[in-house]
Amino acid sequence: MEYQAYIIRDRRISGGVPVVRGTRVPVKTILASLAAGDKVEDLLTSFPTLTEEAVWAVIAFAAASTVFSLFAFTLQHVSNSFGALQACSKQKWWMIGQVVLWLRRHER
Repeated sequence: MEYQAYIIRDRRISGGVPVVRGTRVPVKTILASLAAGDKVEDLLTSFPTLTEEAVWAVIAFAAASTVFSLFAFTLQHVSNSFGALQACSKQKWWMIGQVVLWLRRHER
């Protein structure tokens, strides 16, 4: 999914926090609601300015951000001790796994 069309980050809107384009709904609010067990339909009711496509774009954005940050972290901290790198990588991989599990449970 091309999430870039749905997610914007502008200092003039919510202080630069990533939001869904055309709304002031932060990406982190949508992700927190999904993590708490809300369904896409619940989000659409709670935030009438959202679309189902926008919610899926937020999930794609989160997955891409997690993968990118893991890659960037690994490159930046390669010189650290192996134990510290391994511990942090496990946490990042756990987060990616959680996103993948959520996507599998909520396939269209």
